[in-house]
Amino acid sequence: MAVMDDTTEAQVLAAMLNDKECLDTGIAILHSDHFSHFLYRMVYSRMTAMYSAGQHVDAITVYDAVRDVVKGQGTAWMLIKDAAWGKGTFDYWVSKLLDLAQKRKRAHFIRQLEAMILKDDPAAEILREAENQLYGITANTSDVQIVTPKDHAVKMLETLAARIDKKSNGGIRTSYAKLNFVLNGGFLPGQMIIFAAQTGKGKTAFALNLMRDIAVTQRRQALYVNTEMGDEQISCRWMSILTDHPDLTHTKIASGLVNEHEQRAIMQSMERMHLSGFHSVTIPDLTVNTLVSTARRFKAQKDMKVLVVDYVGRMDTSDPKMQEWQVYKFIAKRLKTLAQELQITVIMLAQITEGEKLEGSRAMKNECDLFGYLREAEQ
Repeated sequence: MAVMDDTTEAQVLAAMLNDKECLDTGIAILHSDHFSHFLYRMVYSRMTAMYSAGQHVDAITVYDAVRDVVKGQGTAWMLIKDAAWGKGTFDYWVSKLLDLAQKRKRAHFIRQLEAMILKDDPAAEILREAENQLYGITANTSDVQIVTPKDHAVKMLETLAARIDKKSNGGIRTSYAKLNFVLNGGFLPGQMIIFAAQTGKGKTAFALNLMRDIAVTQRRQALYVNTEMGDEQISCRWMSILTDHPDLTHTKIASGLVNEHEQRAIMQSMERMHLSGFHSVTIPDLTVNTLVSTARRFKAQKDMKVLVVDYVGRMDTSDPKMQEWQVYKFIAKRLKTLAQELQITVIMLAQITEGEKLEGSRAMKNECDLFGYLREAEQ
């Protein structure tokens, strides 16, 4: 496994040293413990420090920073220098690196338990150690900090002052006053919000109007993950939203039946889109792993504030053993964790039946911070 570890680690570092996008993604996803080779851990740590300090990171600047260590590890450095790195294969090598790191943790865990069993340690102690080790494998506890009573008191005063000053929770506000009210002011980092509606009742229209408030008006960086619509359909919807003209529906625009005055209004609205923070990606066969990887990369590149997933019914866990309700619960739980990890707001669209029951599982409600039904306004 050592040869595979070295090759994988060298490939990842080579791509990060030669491509800015790979560097951004690697810094966001990885940490030094993922590297088993002493030199590669040092190289990655130095790259992270330089990146955080705003310094230029490439093969030359990093080599200068670790030159003394490289002298004794020439072969390992040459693996990086001569690696046939590729931007297109970067995700593969990162996935391989994470897998190898997990295997090393599991192997270390087994060796520790074996040693305890051979020493005839009490069963309760072995079980306790096993639980601790398993938690360490499945969760990153390196950043966990215990908050003291004094810290709590200080934080309470700071929070009170900030809320009084801003007259809100400091979150991202929208043009929907009642929504802002139930959110105590606006969307916050770490929240996972679900909006549900029946088929054809405006889920996508509502989500894109939220994007208008957040990404266009406030120019916050946002990513809209679309599983259904084509690029032209999205464009037609945006032209209707941005012109804010009662007669310019997206259906009318899609038909091409617009007059010269309406064309000018549409053209003028395009500047707002050009200056906005709205980004989108269309993934018809969206999986949880693809979504998480895409979100992490975009967070590293653009410091994303809001992620919209349209919609959960089109997602797949690629696990045929899971029942439908388990699939939906798993997706909701994973997106809540993602929101907390990246400190973003995740907005997930879902579908309800004619009886206004949530498609898939009520368990999704337990994972979200706010659940909203979208209905047609009463006349």
